[in-house]
Amino acid sequence: MVLLGVGLLAVMSMGSDAAFGAGILLAIASFLAVFAVLLLFPRVRRQGTVTFRVVVPMTMDDAEAAVRRAFEGSGRTVRTEVLASRGRKPPRVVIADGVHPRFVLEAVSLRESGDGLERTEVVQIGLAAEADPAARELRELVSSALSAAPNPVKGS
Repeated sequence: MVLLGVGLLAVMSMGSDAAFGAGILLAIASFLAVFAVLLLFPRVRRQGTVTFRVVVPMTMDDAEAAVRRAFEGSGRTVRTEVLASRGRKPPRVVIADGVHPRFVLEAVSLRESGDGLERTEVVQIGLAAEADPAARELRELVSSALSAAPNPVKGS
């Protein structure tokens, strides 16, 4: 947008002599805008509204087991879907039947963790409204299950 504004000001102040330079600035600005939309829109569309995000110091299998235990303890039927991914550890979606919000489990890279311990990011997605009572209940169940699970950081 800044490049577009600079190009427009150049044309207005210098006349048609600056039209070529303004065209280049417009092309760059258009490319950057389209690139940003193509890069960010699929992620926003996939996640929907996010109200709960936590990184836990446990493997993805342990985090999935804790989330499943929390849902099954409340009497819900649970299923897990593995998303297509180019990574070694594809993200998993844990879905409880009867409620729209779901939880995505993604492995955090060992480079990001810094200490070499395996971590998993747990994100609640797919909310219809921020103050959804079913979503709040699921959040509380999952956070209590994740905090009650054995923590490998405490043992080291």
